[in-house]
Order: sequence, then structure tokens, then C-alpha cells
Amino acid sequence: MTNLLEIHNIHTFIGQFHILEAVSLAVPHGSITALLGRNGAGKTTTL
Repeated sequence: MTNLLEIHNIHTFIGQFHILEAVSLAVPHGSITALLGRNGAGKTTTL
């Protein structure tokens, strides 16, 4: 099955702060996927 979305080894900085470190994920086509976390955890930044 092919993936609708793939992210590999994402690193994001805001100023000097390392917000996302080595984030990878795959969302298979036709699946239902949830990205959960507390406020400020980087969910929106990841997408």
C-alpha cells in the first residue's frame, strides 16, 4: 500500500530552540491517523 504522507528526519528550530528533532512518520493511504500531544508539543509544526 502506498503512503498518503511521508515525513523523514524532520528538524525544526525556532531561534536557538530545537523544536522537532528527527521526526519521521508515514500515513498509509486510506487510513485514519491521529497526531496527539499536549499544547505546544509540535503537532501543527510537524504537519
